[in-house]
Amino acid sequence: MIGLGIVFGTVLIANFGLNIWLKTQLPDYIKKNTAYKVSYKSLDVDLGTGNIFATGITVNNKNPQNTNVIGLQGTIDTLKISRFGIYDALFNKTISSSDLLLSKPNLNIILAKPVDKETGKKEILSILKISGSVMEP
Repeated sequence: MIGLGIVFGTVLIANFGLNIWLKTQLPDYIKKNTAYKVSYKSLDVDLGTGNIFATGITVNNKNPQNTNVIGLQGTIDTLKISRFGIYDALFNKTISSSDLLLSKPNLNIILAKPVDKETGKKEILSILKISGSVMEP
């Protein structure tokens, strides 16, 4: 019983600590390690279930003229990710999830220029715009 209590307490403390780290350090981490400026009003992560819930998200490229990375610009009212593979993301550099829900997205996505394998030259950009609401099944 004591061992079970210790495991439960450790998971609870890890979940609380991860939420505090994400709320305080994630914006700086994204700013330093990605090509995007990301801001959000709220972020909640549940380590036990792998659920992530964020509201008021704004995404912009730091350098919109850089065509070597995917261009993102816009807003998402609510982002909900169910059963996110947190441990795979941290240790195996693999991202997996069972569900991804975007509520009221308004995104412009410019795909990075793919390299033609024969000539080694960049091809024409593709642009994708996502707006509106996602309907649940």
